[in-house]
Amino acid sequence: MNTITPLNPVEPSWRLEDAERDRLGMILERITTSPYRNSSRFLEEVLSVGGEAERFCDRVKELMLASPREEQPIIYLKNLPVEEKLPVFGHDDPVSEKYDVKSTFVTEALLVLFAHAADTPIIGYRTINNGDFFHDIYLKDSLKHTASQKSMVSFGFHYDMGFKKVRPDWANLACLRSSNENYVSTSFVRNLDVMENLAPADLDILAQDIFTTPAEVVSVMGGEDNAPAVPCPVYFADRPWKFEYFEGRTVSTEPEGTEALKRLDEILHRFKRHLVLEKGDLAGISNNHGSHCREVLQVRDMAAHRTRWLIKTYNVNDIEPHLGRFVPGRYRVADE
Repeated sequence: MNTITPLNPVEPSWRLEDAERDRLGMILERITTSPYRNSSRFLEEVLSVGGEAERFCDRVKELMLASPREEQPIIYLKNLPVEEKLPVFGHDDPVSEKYDVKSTFVTEALLVLFAHAADTPIIGYRTINNGDFFHDIYLKDSLKHTASQKSMVSFGFHYDMGFKKVRPDWANLACLRSSNENYVSTSFVRNLDVMENLAPADLDILAQDIFTTPAEVVSVMGGEDNAPAVPCPVYFADRPWKFEYFEGRTVSTEPEGTEALKRLDEILHRFKRHLVLEKGDLAGISNNHGSHCREVLQVRDMAAHRTRWLIKTYNVNDIEPHLGRFVPGRYRVADE
């Protein structure tokens, strides 16, 4: 068992009873369409199953309405069904292996049901995992030390796809495999706490266009232009998401900007909360109301750490404003 004391842990919103979990799992295991072969047909099949899936959606709808998003940016579910026989991929090209061997799609279906209940459609990105809707947080050796979903190391607070032209409003995570010998936290901090505790003078500095952030490595490998970053602000008082920032990667062209970033980082870590996702957990994270990071705080079982597996989706509150940025002929795939 891990020996880390959770730091202000995120409390679960709902834990399914074992019987609820089993009934839901039996329904979802019958889905035969692969989301990696036909994403639109997969969504249609999942949303037609009914029964326990409808009751799951009704509960998620209630949770979405329970608290204002700025106050409670995470909906955290526990004891969801996971397939009993999960494949173990290698680390050269795990995405391609998944396409070939994954034949049940319970976790992907749960993420679809959650998105449907929350009324937040899933989107893909042209340069990320071939435009897939479902993204593995799973080790790829060529990226193992990067600040990316394919690595095994800690990396800083950020907003998912925070510099894309189509920025997701939600980043949802479901855990298929994790070891309680290890302690890996998807640590989270609310924008509300940052803005209330950072000095107004620092917010003024962060609102200046004196900061740059390089393109994300997974997107660059997928074909995104790796042109030099254009200086821009970190803080946007008039935008719903407030911040565009990646701790450890965003830098300033001016000394006062560098100092303001140091104070921002101190606030982020002072008010963070630990979210340690276990098998069967799902976290819906509002990408507009808080930032998250990965903290690898304890590894007692390296083999298990190398095969830790989560699946992520990127979701938006409304498809309509983004239609002009989708790749022609691709279903909800953003051209960045």
